[in-house]
Amino acid sequence: MSALTLTIANEVRMTRARSFFPAALIVISSFYLIFAIAAGNLSEFLINLLIVTLFTGLALRGYLQSLWLVVLGLVVHGLFDFAYHFHGGGPPPVWWGAFCLTFDVVFAV
Repeated sequence: MSALTLTIANEVRMTRARSFFPAALIVISSFYLIFAIAAGNLSEFLINLLIVTLFTGLALRGYLQSLWLVVLGLVVHGLFDFAYHFHGGGPPPVWWGAFCLTFDVVFAV
């Protein structure tokens, strides 16, 4: 799925825009807020709001300074997703960690 998404985005030249990957990092990290809202878990929402804020800050800094920071953010986010489930983390589906790790790493590459 991630390779297909990236292939289509590349074919229509979306990936040439400097903002594409920073925006992807912001959107990808925001999914945990949706999961927490769906679960009705305020504490998970607040924790994930902090995490989304950190990834958003990294994406914005990467956009302004160096896209290598966005690459780092994507890899770290993928690892975060994978580790989150081993820690007994919250509302996302069980398969989400492995899926998101794959998606993030493909985008980072």
